[in-house]
Amino acid sequence: MDRDSLVTSGRMPLKILPAFQNPALEAEFQTRYYRTFRPVMLFGIGVGAVLFSVFGWLDRLLYPEQVKALWWWRYLFSLPPVVIAGVVVALRRSPKGIQPFLAAVATLVGWGTLGMIQALPTADYNIYYAGLMLIIFYAHSFVRLQFIWATAATVAILIGYEWLVWVARPDTPLEEVISGHFFLVATTLGGMGASLAMEQDARQQFILQRRLVRERRQLEAANQKLEALNRRLDELAHRDELTGLANRRAFVEELERAWRDLKRHGEGTISLI
Repeated sequence: MDRDSLVTSGRMPLKILPAFQNPALEAEFQTRYYRTFRPVMLFGIGVGAVLFSVFGWLDRLLYPEQVKALWWWRYLFSLPPVVIAGVVVALRRSPKGIQPFLAAVATLVGWGTLGMIQALPTADYNIYYAGLMLIIFYAHSFVRLQFIWATAATVAILIGYEWLVWVARPDTPLEEVISGHFFLVATTLGGMGASLAMEQDARQQFILQRRLVRERRQLEAANQKLEALNRRLDELAHRDELTGLANRRAFVEELERAWRDLKRHGEGTISLI
């Protein structure tokens, strides 16, 4: 018996499973996962789009001279993929391709934030690090990206950050580079822990529900067999084994039934053969 069979039968505890080894079982889980958390994904994408849009007034308030460049990255580069993601999740019923698609959208939003950092003077972009950390944590939790895809998106964002501080902005002070790495890595590790725990819980619930369905079906099948056995025993108890005719017990029970009917109606006769 393979590992997936042992897990789904409840004979071993669930460990950290980024995917079930059985392709059919994994496909069933993906379908169940998407159907269960699709409303959560829609809510997370919607709230994220609204917050990301509203933060644009901070761009204008804090950096009026760079607001055109900031808004280009915010509203023309980052926001359209988020809106498209919401439409796709709202219309699509199949989970196929949804996870990598949402991971790509999260990556684009993260890169868009890095673009906003690039558009600002070196000493003025610390506030956008908070936005970058929020995007990373958001990808790992609120839109229900699974562990592998959320981690892939985060790694892509971190690679973009490395390019920013070492290639695009080599004048970045070393202390800011160190502090930026510290906060981004800490946020990434926290987000990975959150997404891993949520996916592990979802897989555990999926296994338990699958096991309950199987046990309920087994119980129904056993009840049907028991009912058939009871009917067979009742038939054997009321039939002569040799001739197949009704025996004395059947005669007595039928007589008692007929007598009760006669007493209830108050008239008539009884005739039994």
